[in-house]
Amino acid sequence: MFSDGEALLALVIHLKGEAEKQGVRLVQCLLEPDAALEVEVLRQAGFRRLARLDFLSRELSLAAGLSGTVEAGPALSWVPYGPTVHAQFARTVMETYQGTLDCPGLNGLRTIEDILAGHKAAAVHDPAWWRLLVCDGPPVGCVLLGEVPFRRALELIYMGVVPGARRGGIGATLLREAVRLGRATRLERITLAVDAANTPARRLYERFGFEPCASREAWIAVPLRDAKG
Repeated sequence: MFSDGEALLALVIHLKGEAEKQGVRLVQCLLEPDAALEVEVLRQAGFRRLARLDFLSRELSLAAGLSGTVEAGPALSWVPYGPTVHAQFARTVMETYQGTLDCPGLNGLRTIEDILAGHKAAAVHDPAWWRLLVCDGPPVGCVLLGEVPFRRALELIYMGVVPGARRGGIGATLLREAVRLGRATRLERITLAVDAANTPARRLYERFGFEPCASREAWIAVPLRDAKG
């Protein structure tokens, strides 16, 4: 007879092998914070801990954080996502990863096309809810949103600021745009996940009235064999 741990380990190893056969390069698992058995199983299966993710939420009707403007002189404008600006979005997202405090252990493990495909699949994708913030020429940040089915919620899938524009209020401007877009819909809440170690981001979200609703431990297995074997 297999113990619970042995059976679970065999299942995880099997699923990891099947993912490798499909050319998957990274497998991620989210655990409850006190899942001791599952943690040991993942370690034995070759996974490593990535981060603790805190899930936050706020009602879109709240006014918290919506006043104020960015500390910048040049005019700001928004560019919605589309095929003609896909490359610009890709470059900007990659630039925002430089020096990021949000799950830095993922850097270099995925191609930008894998990243964008994952963001599109995270929630109901609407190109109008993906925005670049342009400041007198090059983009300074991006905000990617999607609808969460059956929950009347908008998910902040990703938000990032390029290194040269950080600590100037750009993050708050991106977050205000996310809330503004949400308020223009029938949706009621906006949700997100943040690396618990990303103190600046957590402080910003707290200013906007976000409150914690759950936490999960993120584990990943890399590198997996690619499609070429």
